[in-house]
Amino acid sequence: SADTVASDLIVPLIQQQFRPKLVQLQVRVQQLPTTPELISTNVRLLSYLKLRIRAYDLALEGARDNRPELFNAFDQKQAQADSAARVFEISLRKVQESFR
Repeated sequence: SADTVASDLIVPLIQQQFRPKLVQLQVRVQQLPTTPELISTNVRLLSYLKLRIRAYDLALEGARDNRPELFNAFDQKQAQADSAARVFEISLRKVQESFR
């Protein structure tokens, strides 16, 4: 939550390291050449990245505007991103197995 020491530690990391790296990765993924076999996997990866970036935006906005409720939204969006990551991983494994 916003009133813990953890938020004081995580928000600068999100701003300086985590979010910029995810945005760079998102741009790279959008530029990847794809094939019909990879389109759904790429879409799942982009969905994950979009959710994670949105979660980070909520944390940054919550810290900037002193709005603790946005940290709850951050937590919820993180959970959605975690779920999307699992879906992406399953899709990726299927693609990997199909190329064996």
